[in-house]
This record gives sequence, C-alpha cells and structure tokens, in this order.
Amino acid sequence: MEMNGQLQRWSKIVALTALVGVIIASAGCADMMTTSVTAPGVAAYSMGDLGTVENASMGRTWAAVQTAVNKLELREYKTMKDGLEARLEAKSGTDRTVVFILRRLSDASTELHIRIGTFGDEAYARQVLDAVNAAL
Repeated sequence: MEMNGQLQRWSKIVALTALVGVIIASAGCADMMTTSVTAPGVAAYSMGDLGTVENASMGRTWAAVQTAVNKLELREYKTMKDGLEARLEAKSGTDRTVVFILRRLSDASTELHIRIGTFGDEAYARQVLDAVNAAL
C-alpha cells in the first residue's frame, strides 16, 4: 500500500514539473512577441509592443531608427540586420531596454515594432516612435 502512495506522489511531482516546463516554454522571450500591423501610418499597441507600418524602405527606416537612437541618447548595444529584417537593442539612461524590430514588406514599406523593457511602456514607446518618424 505504501508503494502505491509513493507512486502517486511521484506522478504528481512529474505532472507538476511538466506543467511548469510548459508555462516557462510558452512565456519564451517576451520581446519577440509582436503584433500584426496592416494599416500604414497607424500605430497599434498590444501586449507591450508598439507596431506600425512605415511608408519607407527598409534602409530608410533603419537609418531613421539609428538617428532616433542617437537623438534620444540611447546606448546601442546589439544590432542584427539583413535584407529582410533587422533588430536593434539599446539601453536608456535609466537602463531600460529599448528593442526595435524591422521587417521589409516591400521596396517602399517596412513594419516597425518597438518594445520598452520586458512588459512594455506605451507612452515611452510612442515618444520613441515620434523620434523615428521625425527622422524619416
């Protein structure tokens, strides 16, 4: 009888461990979650991510992001870029992470996402987007 009780206890531990693993795996990297944006010039905020479509090429949008980073005195610390997508990560003066994700949609259209920190900050992200748009 005692063996059966130990087996049930171990089964519960294994099930709980598996559940915790699924929760952790589904959380993933929050800054990689992006919203779907379809309307050019309209910025939508969802789940900590501010997304918009810029009526500009990938190259022009990338240059505008870099200009905004410099104007806002952010510290750029990580960049990845190819012909279809780009990512720039920077830190604010108070050590908040600012992540830009760009995706080429066409020769004259680029999807842009901005995330501030882990959980997002809509007001801050909109100020950053204003700086990007001013540089376009």
